[in-house]
Amino acid sequence: MASGKYVGLEALTLPFKKHFSVYSNQLGLIHNKIFESVAKYHLHGAGAEAACLKGTLEEAGQDNLIMPLIESAPHIMEMLQSFPRLK
Repeated sequence: MASGKYVGLEALTLPFKKHFSVYSNQLGLIHNKIFESVAKYHLHGAGAEAACLKGTLEEAGQDNLIMPLIESAPHIMEMLQSFPRLK
C-alpha cells in the first residue's frame, strides 16, 4: 500500500483471501479487505471501495478489532471521511 502499486495490491487480494479463509484468519481477512478497498479507491475512483470498506468496518466492529484500521489510517482516512455520519 505504501508503495502505491495498487494494481499489484488488488491482484494479491484474491489469493490472500483464499489463504486466510483456510483457517478463518479473521484478522488477515480484515487486513486483506482494507487492502482491497484502498486498491479499488485508487484504481476505480471514489465510491468503488465503499461497499467493501463498510463491510470491513462491520466485521471488525463485531470483534472490536481496531488495530488493522489504525495501522491503515493514513490510507483510509479520506475514504472514511466521505461516508455519511450516523446520527
